[in-house]
Amino acid sequence: MFIDSSTMGYQICNHINSKDTHVVSNNPTLLTRLEGIPNLSFYCTGGHFDREALVYVGQDAAKAAGSLSIDMVVLTPDCYSPKHGAGYKNMLQSEFIKSVIPADAKVIIAMPSTSVANNPAFYTVAPSQVSMLITDEALSPEMADQIEKSGLKVELA
Repeated sequence: MFIDSSTMGYQICNHINSKDTHVVSNNPTLLTRLEGIPNLSFYCTGGHFDREALVYVGQDAAKAAGSLSIDMVVLTPDCYSPKHGAGYKNMLQSEFIKSVIPADAKVIIAMPSTSVANNPAFYTVAPSQVSMLITDEALSPEMADQIEKSGLKVELA
């Protein structure tokens, strides 16, 4: 499983408890949330450290992530649009995420409803690549309906 970096990513880490899970991230701080789980393998990509986003990005980070078997990607982007997909405000993060998602990986978006339909600078993941959106109950029923009509499952948490 690959988890990108954000406050929501930290929340996702709080729910990981499988002893047989392998977690990959480009955020070293996020991975420290997992250190108390016995038999859990976690990997940090390394590479160029982006001081703005506080994550590792670039070719070295992508190469490290690409060398691992990733079957699920949990993203916490800056926005999601049923028309354009998921996006990030940071270009380096956006390019890194594009490069590490395997074609056959299950992609899950986790984000607050206030970020749905926001407009980032860089769209990263096409709507057809995403299988589920996890968001809060403040998502309007109209937007939830529009997203589900695009073929994406919406989970309210």
